[in-house]
Amino acid sequence: NRRSLEAAINHFEFKHKEGNFGRYPKGLMLGLDALEMWLYDDTKALELFSLNDVFSELREKTGSGYFEELIRTYMISNNHKTYVAAVPKYGLNQEEERAFKKKLADYKASLGEQEILQIVADTKHLKQYQSEPSPQEDLAKIPLLSISDIDKCARKLKNQVTEIEHVKVVSHDIFTNGISYVELNFNINDIDAELYKPISLLTEIFKYVDTDSHTYDELASEIDLETGGLGFSTGVSTYVETGKAFSYFNVKMKMLDEKIDAAMKLAEEILFTSHITDKKRLKEIIAETKANIKTDLAASGHVTASQRAASYISETYAVKEYLEGLDYYWYLDALDREFDSRYEALCEELNEALSELLRRGALVISYTGSRKPEEALLEAVTSLSRKLSSRAAYENPKKVPLSVKNEGFQTEAQVQYVATAGNFREKGFAYTGALNVLQVIFSYDYLWLNVRVKGGAYGCMCAFSRSGLSYFTSYRDPKLLETWDIYQRAADYVENFDADDRDMTKYIIGAVSKLDAPLTPSAEGSFSFLCYMLGITDEDIQKERDEVLATDQEKIRQLAPYISAITDSRIICAIGNEGRITESKDAFKTVQSLYHSAE
Repeated sequence: NRRSLEAAINHFEFKHKEGNFGRYPKGLMLGLDALEMWLYDDTKALELFSLNDVFSELREKTGSGYFEELIRTYMISNNHKTYVAAVPKYGLNQEEERAFKKKLADYKASLGEQEILQIVADTKHLKQYQSEPSPQEDLAKIPLLSISDIDKCARKLKNQVTEIEHVKVVSHDIFTNGISYVELNFNINDIDAELYKPISLLTEIFKYVDTDSHTYDELASEIDLETGGLGFSTGVSTYVETGKAFSYFNVKMKMLDEKIDAAMKLAEEILFTSHITDKKRLKEIIAETKANIKTDLAASGHVTASQRAASYISETYAVKEYLEGLDYYWYLDALDREFDSRYEALCEELNEALSELLRRGALVISYTGSRKPEEALLEAVTSLSRKLSSRAAYENPKKVPLSVKNEGFQTEAQVQYVATAGNFREKGFAYTGALNVLQVIFSYDYLWLNVRVKGGAYGCMCAFSRSGLSYFTSYRDPKLLETWDIYQRAADYVENFDADDRDMTKYIIGAVSKLDAPLTPSAEGSFSFLCYMLGITDEDIQKERDEVLATDQEKIRQLAPYISAITDSRIICAIGNEGRITESKDAFKTVQSLYHSAE
């Protein structure tokens, strides 16, 4: 299939041209690329930086049998194979835990009294060593910036607003090396919350079902031929002024400047002509999506637990649960188990969800590129706008209900993920940039020492948002209620906080490093757009930076009431070992399996 080959080549050529390494520093990644050739030949250090000739050569070889021969030689006729079967065994963790306890008991029984006393003494010495800070004379040898070395000016937002065919367009004039980034953002706040789960399912269905013009295999090739990527997602953030949820359905695409119309035409085709009720594909997509989310729920248990804890009191996080969290997983699980009996009702839900979200008044477009949006997007946006519904926004839609559930979720894992959440703005405290510094302090001192070093967890995190919603969460934690108690004592630590000026400088530098994290052109455009949608201004961002740079020991101590406001919620959500959750059942209102809804 020559067209599929050309699509694959175009995909990798676009990635090379874009040079987007995500959260990894571009200079570092380019340096590592250079080493692949440089280690063997100094004259070829820069060879991987320009691969235009390589892609041209690959294109010339399509249709020549070259790729077919590669497949035949190295895959079909390759006799070097290994087959591995991973077979699960129910109760294996408990079996291994019993064996380990017996091993420890046997070892202890083999020790003499003095040997046991020596182990106790060594353990006490270790705990004392873990609690003692490094000598100041050693720390002073490490080079350190001063606050005066840090730029006082915050990164500026790049937003220009225009309108094309009754659709608002927010453009961001950023150098993109001939690539355009477009987002179609549909506000779904006026839609009943009961449709959020079907809307989220639509993001999994789009691109993976046939359209009126293409099979989904052909569609994949067309996307790679005409774009550098086209994806669908849902999301939710919080409006700064009201604290209410901003929920949205997003279509994100990137393409060469000259291919905007072709890319937008593909997006339009998918949105308006996808066969979203194809029974066979629906069943496969639901099962696959459920399996992927099931893996993520436990692997990222710290995120699952903190998001769930926050959903008890936050509209934003409650919506997030419907769109991508446990509530959404349980919805998929029920659909998967009862697919045949629920198929007709599901089709009605999907069609209703699609018709409700494709509304002209709900759409705002983000465009990141160097061209004027009126020139770059006129034809494509005009075509799209004329197909969208003109209905007015609904008033008083049904919202996601909030309630403090304090849940304990059981898994076969041997570790826990323990979270709490609260909201300081609801107790009358205003957001301040000093919270960014406190986050760094917690991460490298209080939480690090108590939850990670002494408690044995792999990690522990916290976050404080402009909306006031905040949380603490642990990662791969052998403890449970002990960690929650550490969260409860966090305000005492802040109230009595003390550090020398050198340490304060390090904490401030850590906070600024997050504010000044390098952004790719697409990320910078997305950040500016989100700030526009949420009502965050240049003045807000500069104020936050000023407050970070002005933070001192006393300003940190003044945050103790903020932390009390968070921990006084007495919220707990934990994911972990079945036995450990059961032992701590009195701390929870509900104890259940992570993968099966209690409803």
